[in-house]
This record gives sequence, C-alpha cells and structure tokens, in this order.
Amino acid sequence: PLPDAPLDNLGQRWMSKENLLNMAAEEDPSLFVALYDFQAGGDNQLSISKGEMVTMIAYNNSGEWCEVKNRAGQGGWVPSNYIGPVNSVDKFSWYHGPISRNASEYLLSSGINGSFLVRESESSPGQRSISVRYEGRVYHYRISEDSDGKVFVTQEHRFNTLGELVHHHSIHADGLVTTLLYPAPKRQKPTVFGVSPEPDKWEIERTEIAMKHRLGGGQYGDVYEAIWKRYNKTVAVKTLKEDTMALKDFLEEAAIMKEMKHPNLVQLLGVCTREPPFYIVTEFM
Repeated sequence: PLPDAPLDNLGQRWMSKENLLNMAAEEDPSLFVALYDFQAGGDNQLSISKGEMVTMIAYNNSGEWCEVKNRAGQGGWVPSNYIGPVNSVDKFSWYHGPISRNASEYLLSSGINGSFLVRESESSPGQRSISVRYEGRVYHYRISEDSDGKVFVTQEHRFNTLGELVHHHSIHADGLVTTLLYPAPKRQKPTVFGVSPEPDKWEIERTEIAMKHRLGGGQYGDVYEAIWKRYNKTVAVKTLKEDTMALKDFLEEAAIMKEMKHPNLVQLLGVCTREPPFYIVTEFM
C-alpha cells in the first residue's frame, strides 16, 4: 500500500475542485445544489452550473421540471433530475449512486492509481462501497454503519458522514490499498424529460408510434413511414439524431407547424419531445 498522501499536495488534486471540509449541514429544506450543468433552452428556463446553489420554488405537474431561483435572484425552470438537496451525497463528484460492481470497474478503467468512486449496491439498497483502482486492479471496500449512525471502512476510524469518511481516506490510506486521489467521472447527464415545463396538447406517447419503413434521411435525422396505433393511421415521422446540435431548429419547425393549417400543406399531427430521439409526426402523403 502507498503511504499517506502528503498534506502539501492536496491543493493540486481533486480537493481543489471540491471542498470536502465544508461539512456544515444546511437547515433550509428548499436549498438545492446543481448536480450537472444545464443550458436554458427557453425564455422561462434558467441556466445553472454544477455546484451552484439554488432555492426550490415549485415542481410542475409531472414533477420532471422545477422552478428555482439562484443566488443572484434570477428565476426559471430546470430539469428536476439535474438538482438535488444540498445535504445529499449526490452533490459529490465521487458519488455514483446505485451502479453494479462491473459498472464501477468499467468507470475505473482509466488505469490511474488512486482513482475511485463510492457506489450503492443495486441488489441491496442502502449498502455502499468504495471502489478504488491501484496497480491495474480495482479493490472494493464495504462501508459499514454502526448503531450510532457512524460510517466506517475500518473499525478504528468512524465518521458522522460519508463526506467525512472520503475526506479522511483521501489523506490517510488507513486500511485501503491507497489513498483516494481522483474521482471517476460520472456517467452521462440524465435524460431531460420534455423540452419545456409546460404541458403540450400536441404531445404523443412514444409507445403509440410504431415505425415501419425508412423513407429518407438527411444531416439531422431520418423520415419514416409509421403507424399511429391509437387510430390505426399511417403517418410520417421525422426524427432528430441524438448527436446533432439542431434541437432548437427542430423544435422551431414543430412550433411553426402547430400554427399552420391549410388544405395544401402537410398537417402536423403531434410531437414526441419528452425524451430523445425527438419525433415530428405528420400526415402521410
């Protein structure tokens, strides 16, 4: 095992980005923290940066969006799965929530000694472990909790919070194969359900659309012949590729089509915008 990390190196590592010494619990239940960056896509939305504190105001009817206010007093809507209570462990870059042992080893496949994460067992909710990479191998350590609610990996060193435990083992190995040096990057951002907090009368459940034949395609997506199962109706579906940056234009096209009604124009029947890939559903010509 490696010796304890020298104190004078701490500022050069991940702790310079994430102050684990700031452990004061917040009493305000409406105070939340941004877990990911979010770029506003509409006038009533609010851009937030990971780690930014916001005050919760309300949720929309689906619970998938919430209205918040930042420290500067600016308000707007953000996806509810992009923020978490300020006292939640989700705010820490090293906490990955419920993932499997195999998934943790994949996330630690960079080969960097001291890279680590904390995870919750998928099969035993509430049971957490530290996974840390050292010399080509990933080691897993169960985090136990005593009757007083203190958490520990080794019996000799017990802590009030998970954050304090990780902070300690980032300085002292104390039973681990090495000190905890570099948090493994989290998986991709969660899905944003819907493109707006407001309900849309044009929204169609994706399960109602059964794709058939591809009719053509372009730079930003493909067009398919499909069946709208509810009405047993043949329709055309225009899709947007997930890796394109044309979402704004795609949604503007859908918005324009919602306003257009003319016998000589292809009529919009609905949209699927609650999660990618996005669809524009029109009559089939």
